[in-house]
Amino acid sequence: MHHRAFTAIRRSKLSSVVLAALLVTATMAAVASPPASADARMPVSISPQVPSVASGEFLTYNAFVGCSIPEGCTNAVFTFSKPPGASGAGVVAQPYPPGVTSAVSLPNGDVQVTFATVAVGSTKQLVVSWPTVNYYTVPGPQPVTVTGTADTTTSPSSASTTMDVTAAPNLGITKTGPTSVAVDTNFTYAIGITNTATNSRGGLAINDLVISDPLPAGLEFVSATAGATYDPATRTVTWLPADVIGSVPGRQFAAGSSFSVTVRAPSTADPSLEGTTLTNTATATGTPLGGGDLLTKQATAQTGIAVGPGTPVPTIAKTAATTVGDGQNLGYSITVKNVGTAAGTATVSDVLPVAFDLRTINAGFSGTTVDVTYADATTSSFTYTSGTLNVAKAGTTAASVVLHTPSIAPNASAVFQLVGVPAWPSSHPAPPP
Repeated sequence: MHHRAFTAIRRSKLSSVVLAALLVTATMAAVASPPASADARMPVSISPQVPSVASGEFLTYNAFVGCSIPEGCTNAVFTFSKPPGASGAGVVAQPYPPGVTSAVSLPNGDVQVTFATVAVGSTKQLVVSWPTVNYYTVPGPQPVTVTGTADTTTSPSSASTTMDVTAAPNLGITKTGPTSVAVDTNFTYAIGITNTATNSRGGLAINDLVISDPLPAGLEFVSATAGATYDPATRTVTWLPADVIGSVPGRQFAAGSSFSVTVRAPSTADPSLEGTTLTNTATATGTPLGGGDLLTKQATAQTGIAVGPGTPVPTIAKTAATTVGDGQNLGYSITVKNVGTAAGTATVSDVLPVAFDLRTINAGFSGTTVDVTYADATTSSFTYTSGTLNVAKAGTTAASVVLHTPSIAPNASAVFQLVGVPAWPSSHPAPPP
């Protein structure tokens, strides 16, 4: 009885000792020095210059190499592995540390630096960089390993580090169209797609972007730009834009593009459309390069269908240079736009400044008639066809003009350029120099 009990106690103590030994071994393994295959006499270390960079910026790493071998580390070669997101050859910052005999980018993208000798007790710094591409560098870790060998070492020395590339898509969509149209009138919806990167950095392309535009009932498809397809069954216009580079598979969309679709509200459409507003929504979808959640953006344009044949509605704007030098031409630009729902003519009357001597008119629209009243109370009429119309009259200046345009279509504009020179009559002396 006593003997068995003593044996059990001894075994229990032995198990405790073994367990304690295992715990000590595990603890030591957690803080163990580099593996025996690395020659500690030629230590290497590497770290990122910054924790992360945006796509389009350089991946830069700082490395330090040393030597404790009395005769030095001769013919020391240090190879830096190419990070996965690098888009081109790596480079070593210059000037090189003393002792470097070559620094080359290898065909696989690695960078190799050779020292004739790293002297005992010395430490050398190497700064190695690789480029990345805005939009086409996938975000994530960028690990690099540096491995060193020398004629006087017994095994390679190595160290590893990593840094991150940040990049994100920024999908945007806009859609515009006329506010109102008449039946039997062609009109156009414009769609803008953007994927904007700030300061040309940090952008990420969008894979397999699809732009779809289902047309509202009552509209007829006429045409579309940029290789669009139209499905009559679903009444949908579809674009598959691409901006493909290199060996990246699939379709990638980077910065931005514009698309348009022209439609018509025919007179044969449902009469109930007249007086209503059509809502047209375009949708853009895609996924980030490298994977991620589906991106979806929408934009809407609303267009009213006018009752009856429609009405022309003019708008007008006039611009001129804020200052002009003595003897220089002075020009006025007048723009008349028809924002209505039917074509119409326009009449523009302009009383000219006393100190302005009108010389020529560019009417923009062939067939425009121009009536000029001069300061001497005489008048002249002209018909514009093309180019520049000379309306100057010797001994006097133009006091006013009236321009009569031919028909201006809905959403179209007529632009008139009135060009002359400053003129200071005796009753209005020129300002002092």
